[in-house]
Amino acid sequence: MADDSNGLSTILARALSSKEQGVSFGGYRFEAETGRLWSGAREIRLTPKASAVLKQLVLHAGEPVSKEDLFATVWSGTAVSDDALTSCIQELRRALEDDSKQPRFIETRHRRGYRFVAPVSEAAPRDVADRANAPRRGDRHSEQEIRFCTTSDGVSLAYSAVGTGPHIVRVLGHFTHLQVEWEWSDLRRFWEHLAEGHTVVRYDGRGIGLSDPYTGEFTEETRQRDLDAVLTAIGPEKTVLLGISEGGWTAATYAIQHPEHITHLILYGAYCRGAQARPGYDPDEDQALVTLIRKGWGRDTPAFRQVFTSQFFRSDADPRLIAQFNELQRLSADPDTAARYHESCHRRGDGRDLFRQLRIPVLVIHSREDLAVSADEGRLLASIIPGSQLVLLPSGTHYFPTDTEVVTMAARAIARFLNGPEGRS
Repeated sequence: MADDSNGLSTILARALSSKEQGVSFGGYRFEAETGRLWSGAREIRLTPKASAVLKQLVLHAGEPVSKEDLFATVWSGTAVSDDALTSCIQELRRALEDDSKQPRFIETRHRRGYRFVAPVSEAAPRDVADRANAPRRGDRHSEQEIRFCTTSDGVSLAYSAVGTGPHIVRVLGHFTHLQVEWEWSDLRRFWEHLAEGHTVVRYDGRGIGLSDPYTGEFTEETRQRDLDAVLTAIGPEKTVLLGISEGGWTAATYAIQHPEHITHLILYGAYCRGAQARPGYDPDEDQALVTLIRKGWGRDTPAFRQVFTSQFFRSDADPRLIAQFNELQRLSADPDTAARYHESCHRRGDGRDLFRQLRIPVLVIHSREDLAVSADEGRLLASIIPGSQLVLLPSGTHYFPTDTEVVTMAARAIARFLNGPEGRS
C-alpha cells in the first residue's frame, strides 16, 4: 500500500478507530470500531469480515489495496480462497448499491486488488450526531430537518431548516442536494455560522437533489413557483433571501414582486447580465459545454474536469474539494436535467432594468477572483441597485465558501448587514 504523504490516512485512521466518531462518504456513515454502516438513520447490517474489508478500503481511500494485504489484515494470514474476499466485496456493493461496472465506491483494479474511489471525510462524533437527531429548542447545532412541500403545479420539493430566529432562505437552482451538502463538513460550516442567529432554510428545486424528478422545461416561472412553495410551507410573513449564483436572479425577481414579504436580499456570486449579455460570450462554446454536461456530468474524467469544474475552482484547489464537488454534481441531478437547467439559465439576457427595481436593503457578496462569474458582475450589481452594499472576498471560488477564513468573513458580513442599526431582519 502506498504511503499517504498528505496526512489523510492518519485522519481517517483516527476517525475509524474512534467509537464515537467514524467517516462519511456518499450519504453513508461508517463506524469501523463497531462495524456499523448507516444510511441516514437506517442501519445497514454487515458481516464482520465485510466490515473489516470496508475499513481497510476506506482507510486507504484513493489507493489500490492488494488482495494480499486484505488477506493479511482481515484474515490475519489465515489461508482462505479468493472466493472469501469476493463474497465480501459483493456484500459491500449490495449494501452500498454500487455497480462494479460503473463504481461509485469500490473499484476493481485488475490484478491489483480494489480501490475505494468515493471522497471520504470525518463524520461528526456520535454523541453530537445523537444530539442532532433529537433537536432541542434553541440548540443551533441541531441536525437539519428535511421536509417536503408541493408547488402550485404539483411538484414535490425537499427543503430543510436548521437553527432558530428570523428566516434566511437559500435560493439556488442546481448543484444542490440537501443531505450531501450537510454531510460535507467544510460546506456545512457556512450554514452553521448563519444558523447562530437565524433559521436557515435550503431547498432542492424541481428535478434536483431530493425533490421530484422533472422532465418539463425549466423557466423563470418554474423557479418562482419553487421558491413560493417553500416560503408558503415555512410560513413566516417576513423573510431574508440569499440568492447564490443564478439563484440571485430568482431571488431578486421574487423580492420585487413580493416586497411585503422580503425584508433583505443577499446576492452571493450573482449577476444581472445573463451569459449571453456578458462580454466574450461564445454560443458555440456554450453549446459544446451543454454536450459535455450530457456526456460527462459527475464523472471524474480529465476532459470534463478541465472544461467544467475548472470554471468553479482554481488549478491549485485541494483535490479533495474538487472530488467532493464532482460527487455533489453526480448526486444533484442526472445529466439531461443538468444540461436542461444550464440551458435555461443561459437564456437570460440583460437584467439590469430588473435589478434597478429593488427597493429593499441589498448586500452583494462576490469573490475577487471568481472564475465562473467575474467580480465585475458583482461590482455592476452594487452600482445599479439603490443603496446596496458590496463585500469582496479574498477567494477565487464561485461555489459556496468552504475555506475557514472566507466562511467567517462572509458570515460576519451577513450578520452585520442583517443586524446593523439600519436593518434588523
